Amino acid sequence: MRVLPDVCLWPIVARRVVSAHALRERRGNMHLMSMPLLSSAIVAALRDSSDISRWISTNHPGSIIQTPTSMLAGPSYGICLEHREAVLLLIEHDCRTSAYALLRSVYEAYMRGLWAEECADETALAQIVRTKELPTMDTVTKQLDKAGGDATFAQSKAKVWKAMSHYAHGGLRQLERWAGADGIGPRHPDRETIEVLHHVNLYGLLAVLGIARLAHEPTEQLQALQQKVLAFIAKFADPT
Repeated sequence: MRVLPDVCLWPIVARRVVSAHALRERRGNMHLMSMPLLSSAIVAALRDSSDISRWISTNHPGSIIQTPTSMLAGPSYGICLEHREAVLLLIEHDCRTSAYALLRSVYEAYMRGLWAEECADETALAQIVRTKELPTMDTVTKQLDKAGGDATFAQSKAKVWKAMSHYAHGGLRQLERWAGADGIGPRHPDRETIEVLHHVNLYGLLAVLGIARLAHEPTEQLQALQQKVLAFIAKFADPT
């Protein structure tokens, strides 16, 4: 196994996180009339999310150990991080329909990365090469649960998949947030939008933790990353 050179995949992904955050910082200095008027709750949630972006860019490894599985898991985690940044930008511009639609993409990218890291053996990789298809999300969750010895992933998918699919594909839940007694237009509530930010932040933190594992980071660094993820989970469970 060899270490990927710094000019390869991961520094590019890290720079995208930094550049997206910098873009939001610059926009903060623009005239107020050029930006949508956001509630104080959304502004605070975006500020917290930007802090997480800054933390991710600081703790993002510069290289990974190249193996067949890491070259599948790594891009998946990178896609998760880029989609997360897009969600933040969309919500900052009050484009909540598109931000909600991307939630499923953030989730899928993280789950496929974790599956590749934990479950993809030579047989699975050979099948991907042969069929040009990745496993379905049902297969991903079932194999992750088999590896973990419980039903955690299938249960969590069952809670969120239908709603995420509605938002991703213009289903009923998305349409309900566009049609009302006062006419047609987006009306995604702040509470739901903050939940979307919580979820993409969580997946982003988990993705950078996965990248650190692929990079074979020292145990102390992995433990520090894990503590950050656990702290965020605790905050999400009790936002007070």
